[in-house]
Amino acid sequence: MLKLENDNVEPVSFALNANLLVNVLKVTYCLQKCWCFSSNGLQAFGQAEVVIVLHCQLEEKSLLKDIFSLYMTIYQDALNGKPTENLGSITFTDSFLGSKDHGGFLFISPTFQPINDLYIPNCPVVFGILIHKLEVPWAKVFPLRLMLRLGAEYNVYPSTLMSVRCRKPLFREPGHTVMNLLMVCILFPCTVFETMLSMVVFQIL
Repeated sequence: MLKLENDNVEPVSFALNANLLVNVLKVTYCLQKCWCFSSNGLQAFGQAEVVIVLHCQLEEKSLLKDIFSLYMTIYQDALNGKPTENLGSITFTDSFLGSKDHGGFLFISPTFQPINDLYIPNCPVVFGILIHKLEVPWAKVFPLRLMLRLGAEYNVYPSTLMSVRCRKPLFREPGHTVMNLLMVCILFPCTVFETMLSMVVFQIL
């Protein structure tokens, strides 16, 4: 941990298994101190390498083991033929990074965001952005809407690449709205009866 706290030019590499490394470097990104995690080895399994830029907290003394567990989940999904792609998401119900308010990650491909200060592999990558548990329905049903809302919140187009812990949710509970109906279609059996222009219409059984 002491080695990571120093302003290193080179990242510290952690071997999660024989096929997957995670490089960790403390960087200054958009004037904020951040942990930069980047994978090395996922591309061999049809998965773009994954980068997570996590805002540092004060007096952070322990390595973020939950992030390594997330990388193992992405690795296992890739092995099973389910790669994590642009606007995809991974969600969880247990406490993550010390808070039950953290609901998962939304993954996006970088476009116009500044990335010069980050340690990024020279290959296709996706960035994981930490989301609040109240944002999970939007990540599942309208990920583009959530991505743009994150961009508006942090004045970055189309979205920020930095994950901020313990922030306020960008959306409230969906309530009795069309979001509730769409979430029912995802959580319970349904039939897709029409697909056009990447829009899927569900019929509840």
